[in-house]
Amino acid sequence: MGSRLQNVLVASSITSCLFALYDRRLCVLVLATTPERLGEWRRWLQDCLGIARADFGTNRGVMLFESAEPMAQRAERLLDSGRLPFMSMDEAEALLNTTITNCSHYRTMAMSGFTIATLLLGLLIAYLLGSIPTGFVLGKLLQGIDIREHGSGNTGATNVFRVMGKGAGITALSIDLMKGVAAVFCLYWLLSALDDSLYSPWFLMLAALLAVVGHSKSVWLGFSGGKSAATGLGVLLALTWPVGLSVASVFAVALAISRTVSVGSIAAALSVAIFMVLTQQPLPYLLLAIAGGLYVVLRHRANISRLLAGTEPKTFGS
Repeated sequence: MGSRLQNVLVASSITSCLFALYDRRLCVLVLATTPERLGEWRRWLQDCLGIARADFGTNRGVMLFESAEPMAQRAERLLDSGRLPFMSMDEAEALLNTTITNCSHYRTMAMSGFTIATLLLGLLIAYLLGSIPTGFVLGKLLQGIDIREHGSGNTGATNVFRVMGKGAGITALSIDLMKGVAAVFCLYWLLSALDDSLYSPWFLMLAALLAVVGHSKSVWLGFSGGKSAATGLGVLLALTWPVGLSVASVFAVALAISRTVSVGSIAAALSVAIFMVLTQQPLPYLLLAIAGGLYVVLRHRANISRLLAGTEPKTFGS
């Protein structure tokens, strides 16, 4: 009896924490083999959690079952209605087995080693794709120069455009954009193979952020690189193309007015979070918009200083 009481106390503690997290969305389902044990569970839950008798019963906070099939059916119906069933099973061996069905905390613990390894591989690929030094490679291939020793000294498409001309600049811009698209699509493919949709937005957000950081902190260039604007646009187009196109429009308008790429990039970065909210994107995407947008702006610190001083060169025109 003491061992079973100890197990019930553990279950009650877990249930108390889950009630604090999920409030009325949580529903406790208890399976016991006899009416006597169900009675014990009822008394223990009342004593441990202060649950009132009115909270016991069908469609209420706590439900008691003597067989597994009805409990499983009830759990499925609760999931369909948006609630979270917490199932406690008092088995014949007096051992407690607790399972939180469709609960994010449980899914994290239950994730297999293969799944974790696959997702980590996908995130590594996202970073490595983002870190491909497009401008550096084009400089070496087309003109035999190190682009970091010319112009602004970074490897982004804008500096390539200024130093090497329109054709090379457009090529760098296109490849940098496609790096972001490829990083997100690669993880999309891995997630579809794993058939795990619960965490998809979070892992896609991480892949997108790693691709953006990879562009400016390339492992191939001693963790230096460009300013991540083009790769950032690529990940947005892959994650949610309406937001990506909206941000591209902001960039184009700001560039047309200012004739300066840095102004267009900063305006676009600041607009991402607004479009995420307006299109009601998932929370991970909004967090990406805030973090990624601020990161791109910070990468343009020198440009902002020159803009304030009136010394930022125009990308085209005079």
